[in-house]
Amino acid sequence: MLGGYVKKRSGINAYRYRLHNKAGMMHLIQLINGHIRNSQRIPQLQRICNLYNIPFKDPIPLTDNNGCWFSGFFDAEGSVSYSMKRSLPQLVVKVFLINIKVI
Repeated sequence: MLGGYVKKRSGINAYRYRLHNKAGMMHLIQLINGHIRNSQRIPQLQRICNLYNIPFKDPIPLTDNNGCWFSGFFDAEGSVSYSMKRSLPQLVVKVFLINIKVI
């Protein structure tokens, strides 16, 4: 849909998604704008928005009645991994729920 490619990083157990066409980048920025909550990622997105003259959107406030809280929590505390188990592919999506107080 956006183009680009996924490539394994050398020397570490990680993959990188790269996107080089401007139309795909503009579309990706529009898709994620207003949904980033990680305090390190917000300034990065703001710089990209400024570069392409796209108004930066602050994320909407999260409430306990809003399912969007999970996306922000996953952005900060989640991970996605892929492995082979008994010759079958396995995709794992994790969120680390340590010291969470439920009221």
